[in-house]
Amino acid sequence: MFKARKALSARAGKVLVANPQPQIQKVFDMVKAVPLNEIFTSVAEADAYLFAMQRKVVEGDEDD
Repeated sequence: MFKARKALSARAGKVLVANPQPQIQKVFDMVKAVPLNEIFTSVAEADAYLFAMQRKVVEGDEDD
């Protein structure tokens, strides 16, 4: 997880987590492995976030 986050952050990428098991969520919380805004309770929630981010980028490109 740490290695993936480091590699992706070098390219302005992110690791998103969807629906982690409770024990995994607890570990993330304890070691602060993944920021809370990158953890989603379901795949649908993650999809909605990604759609909103994509829409923001597309709409931003139209302003140029």
